[in-house]
Amino acid sequence: MKRDGSSEEEALSRMNSQIPTSSKVSFADIVINNSGTRSELEAHVQTLIHRLDATAGWSWRISWLVPPFALLSAAAVILRRRFTRKWKRE
Repeated sequence: MKRDGSSEEEALSRMNSQIPTSSKVSFADIVINNSGTRSELEAHVQTLIHRLDATAGWSWRISWLVPPFALLSAAAVILRRRFTRKWKRE
């Protein structure tokens, strides 16, 4: 409210119009739950980093060095996810 000068009613209205967090989670590829202790959060983040590193493999290095490969790789991932999510809904 301090940032944009909105009233409490306007802020509550914006908050209430948002999609519930439980619904947002279904759209996420990765969810970081920080409701536990700091050490649990750090362990969870480290696990995710290792998982992402293993998933990315060698292709992220090429993507970083050769930007056109990164664009093609990103397009392939987006298309694959679009089709797999569409099939899951049907």
